[in-house]
Amino acid sequence: MRLSFLLTVAVLLLAVSTGSASWLEVEHADKSDKDTFRLFVGKPIKGRVGGFYFSCVSNTWSEAYVGLNYTPTSGLEFGIGYGVETAGDHRRIGSYAVYSKDRLTLRYAYENGGSGEYYKAGIDYRATPKLTLGVVDHKFFGTGTKLDYRLSNEVTSRLTIYPEEAFVSMVFAF
Repeated sequence: MRLSFLLTVAVLLLAVSTGSASWLEVEHADKSDKDTFRLFVGKPIKGRVGGFYFSCVSNTWSEAYVGLNYTPTSGLEFGIGYGVETAGDHRRIGSYAVYSKDRLTLRYAYENGGSGEYYKAGIDYRATPKLTLGVVDHKFFGTGTKLDYRLSNEVTSRLTIYPEEAFVSMVFAF
């Protein structure tokens, strides 16, 4: 887990210094008292093709990916990556898709390998420039609701509530 954390810090510093499209989420799970850090860094390579780095580090598990993404048209992005995790045979493959139009955003992420299959899907509706409401379906927690409140252009507070767990997080865009 230390290697994933150090790699995440190194990529975070690189992202801040190179002006890439990136975000960092710091999340706390209420019931399980678990803290998680997620980092996504995306960089254009050429035309509609880009590269990305994603990591997720918690006190019990971590993973890190690198991959390619493709934006065929404005508002639509696909990505696929290969990485490692701290569980199982350590190899992991993941993919994602994001579609945004006007006030609506649809997201889907899928991973497999090492510790097994994972997915997370969501639909968000931006009700106002500061408030976004959403529905999330998560492999381990079921279907829940999400509320994002934008504190500034760079900082969003998030509350996600599932039937058995609630998460509070801060998302930093840079």
